Amino acid sequence: PFLTLSNGNLAHFSGEIFKGYDLKAAVPVRDLVKYALDSIQFKPLIRLEKAPFFIKAYVGKDEEQKRVMVSFLSCLPEKRGLEMESCEGDLPSGIFQLCLKTDQDPVKVYMAQDEANALPFYRDGEYLCVQIPGVTGFGMAVFEFGSGK
Repeated sequence: PFLTLSNGNLAHFSGEIFKGYDLKAAVPVRDLVKYALDSIQFKPLIRLEKAPFFIKAYVGKDEEQKRVMVSFLSCLPEKRGLEMESCEGDLPSGIFQLCLKTDQDPVKVYMAQDEANALPFYRDGEYLCVQIPGVTGFGMAVFEFGSGK
């Protein structure tokens, strides 16, 4: 079989599903991966809710400063030549919600470009959720979990 689900926590694809998606970007392939992740009850490190489709999020952790940073890129890459994609214009994201999977409660949550203004957050089970006021181009949310060394 192409997909095997085992013990409720393992999904195995016998084919090169991600290579196939990279080449053809077929919606049924995307849906098959979603089905596999849903079947094993995968819980991602972050969730973005009510965010536009073009927003990309990247998670970084600073152990020394005891903080987690979530960087956002808000643009639509445009194809340049056969192999190059380039972001030449920033897009406003509007307001959206970020949820970070953690069992700790932060001391403070804020946008890096506006550290003085703490963002209110709440717990939703395993996740800490915060409303992001919008990003144009690049932005970063910071979750501080204590003072650094």
